[in-house]
Amino acid sequence: MDIEDTDKKASDRLDDFLRRKRPEQAPFAPIISQADSLENVVNGSQTIDLFQDSWKQTDFDVTEYLKNQEGSVVEFAGPTLSGYEFIDASKMNDTVLISNISPGLPEYDPHTGELIQIKGSVDFQADATQMPLADESCKAILVSCLDKSFRQKTFQEAFRILKPGGLLVWQGGMSQDFSLAIEQGFEMKQFTHKYGDTKDEHSWNVIFAKT
Repeated sequence: MDIEDTDKKASDRLDDFLRRKRPEQAPFAPIISQADSLENVVNGSQTIDLFQDSWKQTDFDVTEYLKNQEGSVVEFAGPTLSGYEFIDASKMNDTVLISNISPGLPEYDPHTGELIQIKGSVDFQADATQMPLADESCKAILVSCLDKSFRQKTFQEAFRILKPGGLLVWQGGMSQDFSLAIEQGFEMKQFTHKYGDTKDEHSWNVIFAKT
């Protein structure tokens, strides 16, 4: 297949995507009410209070970990244009490979559901629940504000792809995500707890590790 044919197929795929409306289930906003959330999570031998401002496992340093491990760093459902709290990509030795099922990050009209624009671009198009990556091929996976309907399958896929000890950087999480991750075989390494517009609205930025 020549380059012209490949470019035409990519253009057709983008045109098709731009004609779509947002799915009936709107993308997840990473804010939940305290009434719907867990307050404590058992992490190894510790019981952790999720509503403290922050927590980190003793001696854990995400920057040092990434420097000393081999493997790829991949973002699911990116690009996250605002960046990640725990990861400064500009200071990493690794290139972060960005993926999304769309050609970039879709922005929808909140009233009509029409797709307004695609922000940024990706290195490859893929579904976060079915990634074209080999088992235990990545040292870190980045995910931000993923639609809640895909979260359990995404934890499963991340666990498959990560090397033992590999990190899942999970931004904009719900408290229920802690249980999903731990049940899958992850352990917590670090988190910060964020408030929304009121004291009853919460989200979490978390680093999990594959055990």
